[in-house]
Amino acid sequence: MSSLPIEWFFLYKGSEIWNELNSKIRHDIFNQLTAILGYLELSSDIITEPMLIDFTQKEQKAAEKIRDRLIFTREYQKIGMLEFSWFPLSEIIREALDETVMKSFKIEIYTDKTVIFVDKNFKHALEKIFENIPVHATGATNLIIKMEPITSGGKLIIEDNGCGINQENKTRVFDLGFGKGSGYGLFLTEKILSVFGIEIKENGVPGKGARFELFIPSHILKIHS
Repeated sequence: MSSLPIEWFFLYKGSEIWNELNSKIRHDIFNQLTAILGYLELSSDIITEPMLIDFTQKEQKAAEKIRDRLIFTREYQKIGMLEFSWFPLSEIIREALDETVMKSFKIEIYTDKTVIFVDKNFKHALEKIFENIPVHATGATNLIIKMEPITSGGKLIIEDNGCGINQENKTRVFDLGFGKGSGYGLFLTEKILSVFGIEIKENGVPGKGARFELFIPSHILKIHS
């Protein structure tokens, strides 16, 4: 069965079944929502009354927001459900970078032969950080990713040379709905990292660049020079 305590095994199985049910329900809602959006689009082509046009546009925006949130729940559902293993940190970082558009950036990676005990969602968390850089780091051309040993484990630093983040927004960037885009990216990153016991902070200098610091506990980290 497993080397884990039996309570953990049943908890995992229960979560697996619950997630499967969620997926089916979400798929059905998607189908109904697609129909609603289709009818709203048809209505906008027929309606000529200004007030009704305004109502239809607002209804369409509300339906699109519901769709976006359903997509978000699909991503959130994966947290903690994949197999854990030891992975080379540099390999995960490069895979995450390959999933983002950062061809114009000079990227430097200094993680030596560090390995980390996580699941594939860790890569997804890094992707969300990297995706934010071309969008929000105005003027950024360089990206430095490095690992620093600390007493409690290690600190993974992701630093750019863009416009930075204002002091009042340093914690708000991890709030659900904050920012120009969907507002899910860094919120999802923080939640995924918390599964591994990893804390994330933004400690950059406004005007000089953003600096995300991931505090990784020693029991899931092996730093080899």
